[in-house]
Amino acid sequence: MKRDGARTQIAARGFTLTELLMVSGLGLVLMTIILGATNISSQVLVALHGQGVVQMQLNTAMSLLSQDGRIATTATSTATSLTLTVPSIDVNGAPLIGMSDTFTYDFNAATGILQRTVNPGGGVRENLVQVVAHGITQVTFDTSSPRAVTITLSARQMESGYAFDGVLSTQVAFRNI
Repeated sequence: MKRDGARTQIAARGFTLTELLMVSGLGLVLMTIILGATNISSQVLVALHGQGVVQMQLNTAMSLLSQDGRIATTATSTATSLTLTVPSIDVNGAPLIGMSDTFTYDFNAATGILQRTVNPGGGVRENLVQVVAHGITQVTFDTSSPRAVTITLSARQMESGYAFDGVLSTQVAFRNI
């Protein structure tokens, strides 16, 4: 110890309690900011994922419906189903004259499933039952035009307690008429 007038100086080693409290407080503020940003980023990621799933379901279903609709010769519908009549094909993909297959899309509102059934009437297509999309909430098939069908699909995906909705609509013109 050194004596300097009325004051005693002690060689200080380390930090004072005030300095430690200030640094701890600043660290706590920084951690709160980082945690808040991470939480917001997580919510955005969940939202993007949920919306992406809805769009993927709708796009997949609409792509298949459009593909089948373009080759159809006729279409009939009810409130929950669409039946497309398409030409039967041979092993080379060429249409068989006088033979047709049916593709039926059925929507089950209780399960939210849109299902496609292929019923061959000849040619090389085989019987097929296929789930086209899950999470579908509403389907509208408008076959009032003799040359086209208007299709509207709605879907909902639940992700981490959040609901993500999507709607997709298109008009498919028949090419084989």
